[in-house]
Amino acid sequence: MGRDVRVDSLLAGRPSVFLDAVEHLILPVVCLSLVPAVAIGRALRSSLQHTLRSDFVRTARVKGLTELGVLGRHAMRNSVNSTLSIAGMQVAAMFGADIVLELIFAWPGIGLYTAQAVKAGDYTTIAGITLILGAIYVLTNFLVDLAQAFADPRTAEGIA
Repeated sequence: MGRDVRVDSLLAGRPSVFLDAVEHLILPVVCLSLVPAVAIGRALRSSLQHTLRSDFVRTARVKGLTELGVLGRHAMRNSVNSTLSIAGMQVAAMFGADIVLELIFAWPGIGLYTAQAVKAGDYTTIAGITLILGAIYVLTNFLVDLAQAFADPRTAEGIA
């Protein structure tokens, strides 16, 4: 497998090559991240709208907290749980999108390697990649659970 052009160009002191490699990453990154970003943004917006109408938010405003304080200290903390859940589930969708994306842009990576293994009928490779992606997905969901427990301590009671 070849080395990374971005790292090699930085080590060789060739910033123009590095910038060219980064420019070629813009479209694949936008394609891979746009759908999950929209889904996460819509979930956060919906949850925030519901939370901002709650009694405890009105109480915080009456106490004299600034709108930024109300949003950061009270509303966001109560709204982030559902958003974190959706973000964790978007990881699996990104794995599937990565395979298609690497085929379209001919970008060497685990997606292109998986597609080539499927085409060649290399079941051992397919099983290994599936195992690795499954482990990453489980680890991501574990980290989401920890983040939810940190954001809302009431959730930690159910975990322990």
